[in-house]
Amino acid sequence: MWSLLHSLALVSVAGAQFPRLCVTAPALRSRTCCPAWEGDGSPCGQASGRGSCRAPAGPPRPLRPGRDFRLSWPRSFYARLCVCQARYSGFDCGECRGGYRGPDCRGWGVSVRRGVHELSRAARQRLLDYLQLAKTTVSARYVVLVAANASQRSSYSFRRASVYDLCAWVHYLAAKPLGSGRRPNFAHMGPGFAVWHRRYLLFFEKELRHLTGDQDFSLPYWDWTREASCDICTGGLMGASDRTGRLLPSSPFAGWKTICTYDGDKEDNFQVICPDANGERSSLTRNPGGDHRVERLPRQIDVTRTLQIANFDTFPFNQYAPYSFRNTLEGFKDSQFPGKQMMGLHNLVHIYLNGTISQVPAASNDPIFMLHHTFIDKILEDYLRANSSRLRMYPTHWRVPLGHRPRDYMVPFLPLHTNIEYFDYSFSFGYTYSNSSYTEADKQFRKNSPE
Repeated sequence: MWSLLHSLALVSVAGAQFPRLCVTAPALRSRTCCPAWEGDGSPCGQASGRGSCRAPAGPPRPLRPGRDFRLSWPRSFYARLCVCQARYSGFDCGECRGGYRGPDCRGWGVSVRRGVHELSRAARQRLLDYLQLAKTTVSARYVVLVAANASQRSSYSFRRASVYDLCAWVHYLAAKPLGSGRRPNFAHMGPGFAVWHRRYLLFFEKELRHLTGDQDFSLPYWDWTREASCDICTGGLMGASDRTGRLLPSSPFAGWKTICTYDGDKEDNFQVICPDANGERSSLTRNPGGDHRVERLPRQIDVTRTLQIANFDTFPFNQYAPYSFRNTLEGFKDSQFPGKQMMGLHNLVHIYLNGTISQVPAASNDPIFMLHHTFIDKILEDYLRANSSRLRMYPTHWRVPLGHRPRDYMVPFLPLHTNIEYFDYSFSFGYTYSNSSYTEADKQFRKNSPE
């Protein structure tokens, strides 16, 4: 029997990852995650037409003994889950799908993500306050999984974590390599890179809304093309640091500790999952410009050139894919010569900021990660809006890496989401960006949406 923390208080929740109600001994033994929705007391809100408890659609990945649980997601834990109807979401179908609002999820609203430089002083302070609250509040909704060996169920245990640390764990779990070498993981080096992070940002955004009760909150984006250096790395915003990478006492996140640290140069046991979840943690570090490989942040011309690349992704659909918008956006190709291997855009920002954020699995421990990736998501949105034919470009080739194929379920999200599901206009998920042009397709979506 898997090791469980039975002392965790179980509460009625709806959401993703490992909900507390789904890590009880009966739930794990029956391989079922179908809690009752508190609105009517029926599993998955079935009595109210919200959803039903059943096996997930699509061909399952084989469930093999001694296999890393991420390779058989979600069958490694659950054979039956809540499958929600169109307007509903959450693992008990108790939430509204993105964009839908109201007690019956019949309303419709689109939130706007603005540039951090557009925010008022009050809005910036609200962002900092929400981040601090998330870091210091234990999640009442979910727990995190730790393991001495991802292939041995006897080593699994579930631990409580703060709301922010929970979100950092989600990225770590998907991004940690499955073994040595530069193979694609479940969130990087493949077509799913941009859409996995799109879903991740929506999850983080929703968790902050649940925590604060502020249903109008939206993440801002950091347009790092505005300056050569980090113009938000200040004591009054995302934090200033000294030459050693230590955040100064005046920085808002100076006291933050990481969860699930990772050092790619020293890590030699790829089966260990987040050993420091409840143990000794490292301080958050950041040293912009301290890496000799990077002189400055990307420029606007780099973004413009990337947006002009015709194909969303190309063979072999990994970090070597030439003339690929996704691979150039991710930062493995030169935007001017997209057939040339070179550090750029997304990767360049991670390396330039130098410190916790430069170790990709652990990168989301630094909250500047969220603002960086919201801008990456905006670039994806601009790319899709520029030509509606691009909505049909997600690759289906057999060489697409595991976890990045169109119908693959994103690790480790519950309820289940596929990559192709998030390869669509942001309006489909209830948000948009400021300073983005609207295409005719957007206008048509607005016309047909249930406003």
